[in-house]
Amino acid sequence: MAQARTWAIATFDTPEEQIHWDQWRGRARAESDERGPSAGPVIRREPSSAVPPALALMQDHFISCLVFSLVMTSALFVTFMVAIRGAFGSSQLPRASTDR
Repeated sequence: MAQARTWAIATFDTPEEQIHWDQWRGRARAESDERGPSAGPVIRREPSSAVPPALALMQDHFISCLVFSLVMTSALFVTFMVAIRGAFGSSQLPRASTDR
């Protein structure tokens, strides 16, 4: 996650990328205003973020992403361990009583 954050900031936190993002927002605004929903199968809306989504995610919500990824990978690990233990564990069948 730290490497992804470093990459996102290095890639998207530049003046050139900000210009590209502003141009994309302008095109999306123009398409949503001019043609409306009847122009195609997708209704386009202007993105509300002033910065690219990957940059906003890694700058503003990094801790949330980190905690979420740790919780999900831990849950996946526990699930696999339960499955593996069940598959390879010894089965204890009840013994028949010999006191008849």
